Amino acid sequence: MRCLECGAETAEAGPFCARCGAPTGMPTADPVPPASRAVRRRPGIIAVAAGVAVACLVTALAVISGRPGTSSRPCASAAPAAPSATVRWINDTGYDIASGPAVTGGTVYVGSSDGTVYALDAATGSVRWTYTTAGSVDSGPAAAGGTVYVSDVGQVYALDVATGRLRWAYTTGGAVGSSPAAAGGTVYIGSDDGTVYALDAGS
Repeated sequence: MRCLECGAETAEAGPFCARCGAPTGMPTADPVPPASRAVRRRPGIIAVAAGVAVACLVTALAVISGRPGTSSRPCASAAPAAPSATVRWINDTGYDIASGPAVTGGTVYVGSSDGTVYALDAATGSVRWTYTTAGSVDSGPAAAGGTVYVSDVGQVYALDVATGRLRWAYTTGGAVGSSPAAAGGTVYIGSDDGTVYALDAGS
């Protein structure tokens, strides 16, 4: 059969023309033309696709927001804050302190860049005595046998631990940036002149 509208052969196309959708006069159980059937099915497909897209979007937002139950991995909890130290006392020399302290007999010995050695009460931080050297004390002191040994830009000093009185001093051939070490009645010190000195602690 040929379509009366477009002239296409429609004998095997059913009651509607396969090309233009015009009625061909053949009986059918579905009076809706093919083109109309296709249009009628599209809203259902679009609705299903839209529903899937919305569901995916909601799931993605839930995972990003970290809501409970949206991920198989638990959310990382913040690390607990480290406990803070308790300050017992503070003694401000007013200058940089580059040397490490030495502690013995309840006293803290420390040198400062103002050229001063400080002996501080270990319990209260109060000053017991001070000794002024010839330059900045950047190395840590060493205490042994009732004497504290310190060094500055070129000298080594032996001070009484109780009073700060100078027992002896020795001048090296260069600046002394290292900390002295005392053992067995001898004080060992290195200097920028490339020399290691072993000094008699009782000099």
